[in-house]
Amino acid sequence: MDDNFIPYEEAYALKMLGFNTPCFGHYKPIHNPDKTLVTYNINEIQTKEGYAVSAILYQQAFPFLLNYLDDKCAGEDVYSICLYGDGSGHIIRNVIKIKECRSNKHMLKKLIKLCKK
Repeated sequence: MDDNFIPYEEAYALKMLGFNTPCFGHYKPIHNPDKTLVTYNINEIQTKEGYAVSAILYQQAFPFLLNYLDDKCAGEDVYSICLYGDGSGHIIRNVIKIKECRSNKHMLKKLIKLCKK
């Protein structure tokens, strides 16, 4: 089941981009050095040392990143993704394929990189 959630590093990057949609669980890195998934039915909880990072599903991450890119580009570019059953796919900008991706995780990293530009 953990394969349905994006890794901690990418979840943290989405949090920094403004992701705040409710999630099934969260990562609690403060007393959890492996950054393994800790499940709670809450988006973000406060701890003594700071805030936990939401455990985001891939199904939540991709629409958020595409909306983020649309807002950032203000209609100049239109981004979309094409996913295949084997987890591979590609990122499309204005109907032109710009990035081949070998897995959902690879596509997620490429989209985050585009958002940070």
